[in-house]
Amino acid sequence: MGDVDHVCNTGRLSQWVARFLCKNAARLADSSLTAQAIATSAKAMRPILGNRLTHRFCDKAINCICLPFHREGIFNCYHAIGLEQRTYIRFSPLQSVTKRKVERSGEKIKIGIVGELSFGGSRPLALVECAPVEHEVHVFDVDRFGVWGNIAERENLSVNRYMLHGEQSNSCHEFEVSSINITKLAHDINDTNLDILIVANASLKEQTDLITLVNCPCIVSYLVGPAPVTFHEKTDFTIYQQIRVGFPIVDDVVYSKITDNTIGGEPCVIREGTALYDNWDVDFSNNRSWEEREPRILFHGRLLQMMENSYLEVLARILDSSSELRFSFMGIGPEHSSIESFFKKRGLGDRVQYCGYVDKSAYVENDFHSKIFDFLNTGRVEADPWPVCGGLSRTECYSSGTPVVHLKLNQNSLRLSDTSQTLVDVPDLQVSSVTADSISRYMQLCLKSVFDQSYFDQVVQDQYAVLQKVVDGRRWWSAILNYYAQWLSAKVDNNGFPE
Repeated sequence: MGDVDHVCNTGRLSQWVARFLCKNAARLADSSLTAQAIATSAKAMRPILGNRLTHRFCDKAINCICLPFHREGIFNCYHAIGLEQRTYIRFSPLQSVTKRKVERSGEKIKIGIVGELSFGGSRPLALVECAPVEHEVHVFDVDRFGVWGNIAERENLSVNRYMLHGEQSNSCHEFEVSSINITKLAHDINDTNLDILIVANASLKEQTDLITLVNCPCIVSYLVGPAPVTFHEKTDFTIYQQIRVGFPIVDDVVYSKITDNTIGGEPCVIREGTALYDNWDVDFSNNRSWEEREPRILFHGRLLQMMENSYLEVLARILDSSSELRFSFMGIGPEHSSIESFFKKRGLGDRVQYCGYVDKSAYVENDFHSKIFDFLNTGRVEADPWPVCGGLSRTECYSSGTPVVHLKLNQNSLRLSDTSQTLVDVPDLQVSSVTADSISRYMQLCLKSVFDQSYFDQVVQDQYAVLQKVVDGRRWWSAILNYYAQWLSAKVDNNGFPE
């Protein structure tokens, strides 16, 4: 893939030194000796420091090794994530359970889905609701707050609900809920003798332990973004809906432009998947029209995603272009004071408003998304951030009839950690009429959404069309079953029997 001009966090060094640091840090992260050294140190520390401080030591060690190309919380590099998985496997006290052999059976497949499915977002109930009726589906819905969506009962579908490391919530008294640890969950999964298990949640922290303890012949991870489970030795393949600068997928294997090799020197099978999001059951007719909204620019999501200076500078320049414009933002994180301070220094403080965030209690009260949609209906455009763009937040804007201006990812970029560009993207969410290929075009489209009614109306319709595609669970299942059939055919010999 050729030499690469890596832009590192050590930007003041010469490009030659920066390239040298990046490449050798990545090679160090990929080395099995590095993972073994961190794990051995962690095992020695655990009796003294306890689990929490020992895990923190591991995280800091990994981040230090990957410092030249890894920005924690923003640019989560495959090399760092792979090192995290290899370290944890060596550090974990759990004994790996051997997979069952592939069994040649009839046409009916026993499918398991595990994750925090009822939360919605990119782990929606559509995974379950659109599961193929011709197969046997077992759902293991895990939650931390005791809030579950309604999953319609039907033949060949069983639903098991679990509270993970917690007490049963008063809000779910009508359900039969087990308060469990990950060992019990793995035991229940193994008892069902599944053909394929889909781990449908990258944020389930215990997913590495879960995969270690299950015996399913085929284990698939469905991820919004890269996670350590991608590199678990028992994961057969990953369905991944994002693309990332510097890590192309070639013949279903992820490569690094930093090392010109696979991550960790071993193939990691990643199938470019289709995005699947919740449609929130929104009545589009309730969305406000252009005339009913203010000339206001919006942002909602993790505030950390706003902290790139070039993004804030672009917002300030847009506000400077017209005294009519206002900017409102909401989201979780301590960064709101720094963001407000930035705009005050630019003399724009009176035109910028922080609207707080929607806390966890809203999940229990079932008004989480109604509060978000009320906010989104106040403005005429949402300014999608970079280097990490929105995914879930963009679908919420699509549902609320709010245009989202997005800075397109440049696949040919060689500056792998340059946070003044989009580094991560979701191709399925792209709406061409509101996607910019430069900063100047990005600014133009933001202003056009605010002041051009006909353009606003057209973008809203374009976004509705994309939304219909990414909430279609049947499309997602078709891809999953096709990938499973390919995996199964590779596991049997020419006579049609298991290896």
